[in-house]
Amino acid sequence: MTTLPRITLLAALSLIMLSVSPAQGKEPDLLFTDHQRAQILLNHDGYIINWMFFSGQCPGSRRQLTTHVKNLHDRIEAKQLPVVLVLVTPDNNPDELQNLAKSLDLEHALFAQDRNNALNISLRNVWQTRAVLKGKQLRDEISADNVDSLAEKHQARPRFKVDGLDDPRARELWWRVERATPGALELLAHGSQRRNPIQEQAQALLPVVEPWYRQREEALVTAEATIDTFEGLEQLISEARPLGLTRAEARYRELSRDRSLRDEIAARTAYQRIETEFVNAAAQQKQRQAPAAFAQLAERFPDTKYGRLAAQR
Repeated sequence: MTTLPRITLLAALSLIMLSVSPAQGKEPDLLFTDHQRAQILLNHDGYIINWMFFSGQCPGSRRQLTTHVKNLHDRIEAKQLPVVLVLVTPDNNPDELQNLAKSLDLEHALFAQDRNNALNISLRNVWQTRAVLKGKQLRDEISADNVDSLAEKHQARPRFKVDGLDDPRARELWWRVERATPGALELLAHGSQRRNPIQEQAQALLPVVEPWYRQREEALVTAEATIDTFEGLEQLISEARPLGLTRAEARYRELSRDRSLRDEIAARTAYQRIETEFVNAAAQQKQRQAPAAFAQLAERFPDTKYGRLAAQR
C-alpha cells in the first residue's frame, strides 16, 4: 500500500466538478490504497469515473457495497468497460479499506480515505455518488443494468485500443495492462518475448502500450529538477521497469544526488516515515504523536513540498 498525500490532475478536477459544496471550505485529501494505480486510471480522460462517497459507520452503506456496488463492479469487469469505480470514505484508513475491498471482492475498484471529509459524509449524509467524464459531471446514475449503454452513449474509451485479441487469455492480459494491475507489464513483456500460445497477440499489444510509457519517460527526463519530477520518475520506473526505461532510471539516479533537491527528498522521507510510524500505527498513543511530528517537520523544512503539506496536517 502506498499513501502519498494527494491525487492530482484529472482526479482533482473531477472532484471539483462534483457539484457538492465542500465542508467548511476544505479540499479533499485522498489517501488511496493504491496511489500509483489511482494516478494512472484517474488521469485518463476517456474513462467514466463513478465517485461514490460513503459512511463507513453506516450499515446501510455496507449493504450498498455488497449489492449495488458489487453488481456494478462485476459487470464492468465481465464486459471490460471503460468505467472506473472510486469509493471514498472519511471513516477508514487505507489499510482498513484494503481489507474491506478484499472481503467484499471489490479489489478492482479504487478505494480512498478523505482525511478532510470535504463532502461532510456522516450518519446524516451516508451516501453520495457522481459520475464524471472529462471533468464534467454526467446526469446519469450508473448501475449494473445501464453501465454498458452509458459507456457507449458517452463514448467512453480505453487507454489502449487493440483489435484482434480473440484469445481470452490475451484479452485478460490486455485488461490487466489497461487497468494498471501490478505486474501486468512484466507479464506483457515476457509474453511477447517467449514462445507461448498468445505470443503473437502479446506482440500486437506491446507496440500499442509501450509508446505511452515512452512519452511519459521523455517528458520526465527533460523536465526541470523538482520533487514532482523525482516522484514522477520513481512512479514510472516502478510501474514500467520491464520495458527497460534506462533514460528514466539514469535521470532518477541523477536527481537523487542533486543538491538542489536534498531538502525536498529529506522532507519527503520524513513525511512518509511519520505516515507509517504514527498516522497508520495500530496504537492510538502513537497516532496522537503524529501532529507534533508533522509540526516539527514543517518547522525544519518550511520551503519544501512536504514541509508545506506537514503544516496542513
